[in-house]
Amino acid sequence: MDSYFERTENGITAQISLKEGLAEVNHAMMDGRRQVRTMSSGRTRHAIEYKDGRKVTLALVDTPVTEPEEWGSAATSLILHKFRGEGSTVRAACNSSIRWHPRPLSRTEGPRLQTRAELEAGEYAHLRPFCTRCEKR
Repeated sequence: MDSYFERTENGITAQISLKEGLAEVNHAMMDGRRQVRTMSSGRTRHAIEYKDGRKVTLALVDTPVTEPEEWGSAATSLILHKFRGEGSTVRAACNSSIRWHPRPLSRTEGPRLQTRAELEAGEYAHLRPFCTRCEKR
């Protein structure tokens, strides 16, 4: 998940990085505590009221990272599995012992992972079933 802070200062909202938000909270708690009138801090929300009248609210926002669903078949079966991972750790969603290895076929492009829509649009889509356990994950 990607995270960032929504910083609201006197009604004006801006998005700032996680590092900048935590630096402001740390400054209000430590070095700049003499400039702070009140401060309330929780796990995902921080409210700072400065002596000069500024009111700052920092709210942590998580954005889910969507990974494209990539399907392919392992060397041992014709069932299409949903694979996750990178490099040498590409494994099936239903069973971590099922691995996918890209192997080039005699100087041509080897097998590759495809989206489900690409596989269903193929000529031989009716011959290769999708793994039902992978679909649920």
